[in-house]
Amino acid sequence: MPICFARLEFVKRSAGKNICSKAAYNLRDKITFQGNEFFKAHTYDWSHKGCSAYHEILLPTHVDKSFKALKFSGLTSSPP
Repeated sequence: MPICFARLEFVKRSAGKNICSKAAYNLRDKITFQGNEFFKAHTYDWSHKGCSAYHEILLPTHVDKSFKALKFSGLTSSPP
């Protein structure tokens, strides 16, 4: 019988965390953060790790659906 498992993690800027770093790790991809007033520009590269089994971005209903795309202002993903 399969065992269901899910993990929910909050990314807190106040703790020095960055969603781009978490997204790059979950996708096992290279993501470039263009920077803002809190963090300098940085490229996160986890493409050398093996593929993850499953990844999904969950958003509240009131949030713009363009955030589901891997490419939007401030976050770009390298092509597969």
